[in-house]
Amino acid sequence: MINIYGFIAVAILLIIGVTLLGKHHSERRHKVARPLTIDDMHSRHSRHLIDAIDAERIKQNLRALTKHPHVAGTDANKRVAEIIQQMWKEAGLEDVHTNPYEVLLSYPDYDNPNTVTMKDKSGSVLWKTSEFSPSIIKEEQSDPSTDIGKIAMMRYGNGFRGNKISMAQRNGAIGAILFSDPEEVAPTGVDPGKLSTSQNQTVYPHGFWMPNDGVQRGSILKMDGDPLTPLYPAKPTIYKTRDIEKAKKDGIIPSIPALPISYTTAYKIISRMTGRPVPKNWQGYINVTYKTGPGFSNDEKITIDVHSSLELKTIRNVIGYIRGRDEPDRYVLVGNHFDAWVYGSIDPNSGTAILSELARAMVQTMNETGWKPARSIVFNAWDSEEYGLIGSTEFVEEFDEILRQRAVVYINMDCLHMNHTIGVRTTPELYQIITETTKTIPNFSEKERKAGRMSLYDTFIKTSPRNDSLFPNIPQMDTPGGGSDHKPFLTYSGTFSNHL
Repeated sequence: MINIYGFIAVAILLIIGVTLLGKHHSERRHKVARPLTIDDMHSRHSRHLIDAIDAERIKQNLRALTKHPHVAGTDANKRVAEIIQQMWKEAGLEDVHTNPYEVLLSYPDYDNPNTVTMKDKSGSVLWKTSEFSPSIIKEEQSDPSTDIGKIAMMRYGNGFRGNKISMAQRNGAIGAILFSDPEEVAPTGVDPGKLSTSQNQTVYPHGFWMPNDGVQRGSILKMDGDPLTPLYPAKPTIYKTRDIEKAKKDGIIPSIPALPISYTTAYKIISRMTGRPVPKNWQGYINVTYKTGPGFSNDEKITIDVHSSLELKTIRNVIGYIRGRDEPDRYVLVGNHFDAWVYGSIDPNSGTAILSELARAMVQTMNETGWKPARSIVFNAWDSEEYGLIGSTEFVEEFDEILRQRAVVYINMDCLHMNHTIGVRTTPELYQIITETTKTIPNFSEKERKAGRMSLYDTFIKTSPRNDSLFPNIPQMDTPGGGSDHKPFLTYSGTFSNHL
């Protein structure tokens, strides 16, 4: 895994390196002692960058960034921003600073947690969800609505969760419940009689699938960026064109309470539901027949208690520079978010840990070789991505004109956890440069090298073959969609973007 972190970081380095240096070829009419060319220098500096990557430092970065839960807008997340600032200053980046915004975020009442309760027809409680997620690895984890009506029970997947809540609200639901089905999060199968983590050896911490009490968190905001200041940066001096009630009326924020639950809790509900069986492709991997409802076999009732609040909070992006030699006012931007729903060891800080090591290794290479990028490299750590790409969107809204005129490319590094290859989403303009870059990266997998795949490209083209003939010998690279911080750059400012 350590080597994999290295080669993914190197992939980013080389993409940047090739973008900055370019390729220049000249014809030679006779064989003589060949003078040093731009290509030779590029190869030499790229190799130096590869050698400068220290996998142990990436591990240390990851530990420092994930010691405590750090939700956007909290003091804990402010401390993570300060840690990133310190890392980047020590790495040698220039003008490391934070860029704050005042945005609307949602928080639970930690003293009065949200719950789902089932009662029998006499009103006695049959069961109630735990108020807190249980600790799975204890040594590593230190740290109301009174409406009566129909509650929509919905499954994650095949669509944005916010659209599902919105659709339920428009169809008269007074509340919504979202559950993660084992078909997506534990596809090896779950026996309802063996839902506990200790009995299911394929789920975390024994495997990598979601444990029985795991709950998928996620934003249900139906836009990117701060909902109160659309199209403008959320600075204290900016007039807010929406208030909370207008955001609800416009359908940006839901007006009904909504809660995510685990597949263990979903089993307790689905196993009691009445009505027709659901369509075949709705049936999931909980071993009961899914039914449409409404109602329960013994007239039980479901209550969801939500005590969350909407609050204006200060978030802060962290920004640092390596100034370019030839065109300092043209920018190659590389970034990832650092806020997390809990600890964020995979999402997002597997990428942020590498981003900090990337900064250090590039400065080391500059100091040891005299190399300097032709254009400026801007390192970005975004805040509040989980709430709806808020930090990056506010940045793009604030600096849109500069980005349109001067940005070369944005490279996003969210969740870099693959252990055998690289995954890339990008626009066709960058297919060739990414393909050529992966050919220069040694394959760190011993298994792949034994199979004759000596470069990252060899594994990339094998695991991601193209499904068309338009770009021969180029691996499949899908067009970036939403879901991470590349989106505002691609769709708002029109900046070429990679999502790795």
